[in-house]
Amino acid sequence: MFKYTLRRLLMLIPLLVVVSVLVFSTIYLMPGDPAEVIAGEGASQEDIANVRQSLGLDRPLYEQYLSWMARAVHGDFGTSIRTGRPVAQEIGFRFKNTLNLTVFSMLFATIFGLVTGIISAVRRYSVYDNISMVVALIGISITPFYLGLMLMLFFSVRLGWLPLMGLDSWRAWILPAITLGARPLAMIARMTRSSMLEIMGQDYILTARAQGLPEWVIIFKYALKNALNTVITVVGLQFGQQLGGAVITETVFALPGIGRLAVESIKARDFPVVQAAILVVAAAFVLVNLVVDLLYAYVNPRIRYS
Repeated sequence: MFKYTLRRLLMLIPLLVVVSVLVFSTIYLMPGDPAEVIAGEGASQEDIANVRQSLGLDRPLYEQYLSWMARAVHGDFGTSIRTGRPVAQEIGFRFKNTLNLTVFSMLFATIFGLVTGIISAVRRYSVYDNISMVVALIGISITPFYLGLMLMLFFSVRLGWLPLMGLDSWRAWILPAITLGARPLAMIARMTRSSMLEIMGQDYILTARAQGLPEWVIIFKYALKNALNTVITVVGLQFGQQLGGAVITETVFALPGIGRLAVESIKARDFPVVQAAILVVAAAFVLVNLVVDLLYAYVNPRIRYS
């Protein structure tokens, strides 16, 4: 396991280098000259040239990239053009909120998705199975924007049970977590059901039943344990996608997350913040996938042996 972990860590280095190059290149794909944006409207050509020289924008691209990457490794992403504050401070506060939202939504999705999938597999073709799979299909199809508005209208405006917006208490996280977790919940439930049904038809399950083992032992010790290999992969991929795709939920509930920060920075052409936001989310996505791979190899030793 140690060799497998070390090999996977070493494989991250070239991947992160490629990601950093792509992120650094975004500044040149965005419309407008960064020096003109930083110098402000009405700036003279001399002022723009001074800004370009002071920020090193007149140097070759590879020198700019190496300088930017060296500072990024030490947590220095420069200064925000829009607010004048260090980018690391802006990113840190926003990323913490997005990470909390993602963790809460995936906890909600994983717990309810596993329970729903297991019961559906055990009670195959029952009323519960049919209803839960229809609800799961709706959960995959519905957009976070529409679901978030409906939840706010019902639980906040009509019933008054939960806060409409803001982060004043833990109750404020409930509706955003449900909104963001609805789609992964549906996918985990369907994947758990299909994996469980496939495994419960295997010969060793029939043999275990023939030996008279209790049904709960067969379900949880044999069927669910093997079904988790597939479910872990789905949970990991969904976690990474939720981390980078929470911008709609953050916008609906007015949460100060990194997704909203990236959108606001793109509108304001705040290049340092855009670069840092994309790099942090991409690095987090890569690290989450690494954890999933390690967990997958731990559950299924054949992966690391191969």
